[in-house]
Amino acid sequence: MQNSHKNKCILLKKIIEESDTSLSKFAEVFLNYTGFKISRSAIFNLLNQGIMPKRIPDFKYHIEKIIKEDFQQVLEKLNIKIEDIWNISKEMEETTMEKCEVLTSDAMVHFGVKVDPFMPVLTNENQVLMLQAHYYALENMRITAEMGLMTAITGQVGSGKTTVLAKFKRTINKQDKYIIIQPKTREIGRITTREILEAILNKLSDDKPKRNLEALSRQVEELLQKTANSGKRCILIIEESQDLHTNTIKKLKRLWEIGEDEFNPLLAIILIGQTELAYKLYGSQNMNLREVASRMTHVELGAINHELYDYIKHKCKMAGLQVEKIITKDAVDTLSARFISKDVNGKVTNIAYPNKVNNVMKLLMNTAAAAGEEIINNEVIEMAGI
Repeated sequence: MQNSHKNKCILLKKIIEESDTSLSKFAEVFLNYTGFKISRSAIFNLLNQGIMPKRIPDFKYHIEKIIKEDFQQVLEKLNIKIEDIWNISKEMEETTMEKCEVLTSDAMVHFGVKVDPFMPVLTNENQVLMLQAHYYALENMRITAEMGLMTAITGQVGSGKTTVLAKFKRTINKQDKYIIIQPKTREIGRITTREILEAILNKLSDDKPKRNLEALSRQVEELLQKTANSGKRCILIIEESQDLHTNTIKKLKRLWEIGEDEFNPLLAIILIGQTELAYKLYGSQNMNLREVASRMTHVELGAINHELYDYIKHKCKMAGLQVEKIITKDAVDTLSARFISKDVNGKVTNIAYPNKVNNVMKLLMNTAAAAGEEIINNEVIEMAGI
């Protein structure tokens, strides 16, 4: 074990001890916050030996969020920064972000392409491929806007959340009856209730925001009612919603409930976030947000294992290629079978997300070119170690 990792666990242990929190109590906090059970022995092994629980997904992310939200005073007392424990952006990059593969010039010549067909950046709307889950999410967002509902769209990095949101906004912006409001935060990773209220106020009026939060809430409520009376509906969209504080999510529900007609809300709310948002909303023991979750529709953008061939075919077509000259159908089927993850309990999860597929395809094209193989086949997959 590296010393830096040991030191982080020592700091974590110091914070928990200073807060006078027993292992049992910390396990209870963890359960209430994430919906996942963690044993006292697992916490002991983490604090004293640095052993991470393997059966809890995104464990480091959960720990940092709990420390931030429930142990902030202890952090300040000990003069410890959260970055000293875990730099979450770096750690999450190691676990959820794919290494960016670069298509070599040899591979481009080998396959006769002028541009990388699997580049992660889309340059025009024609390059967007809407798969079944994306269409379902888009339709759900449309209904949310029309009826003034609350919905959560979640998915792993690269699952298509940004693509669906962009498609939704283009559709909505063509209609005069909707007003899209997207708050921006001054603090990365955390949007406050005040910032949300001020974003609504700034979108609907030139009035200065009230200093008192309750007065600001009334000010916003009056503006929403006035907007609704004019025949328009506001759509509040918050990206990276997995970082929202629990209290902020609860206040969003109260904001959604305002108005004279409970069957015609003044505000539609769409939360976009990574899978941690689903853990937060629908964790089996998350009592704090159970009422919010019961009012909210959830759409998860899953992996594309079963639509993998269509995805690769579309990417090739956008680069002026025929998929049959890039990869065999058998090889795509093999990839689909390889794009799975199995946990310690034997549970199988599909992991063919667009970002992962893009990188693997570039790796396979590079491997085929280096080996002199005309096309990506099962042998190339084996050579690449997929």
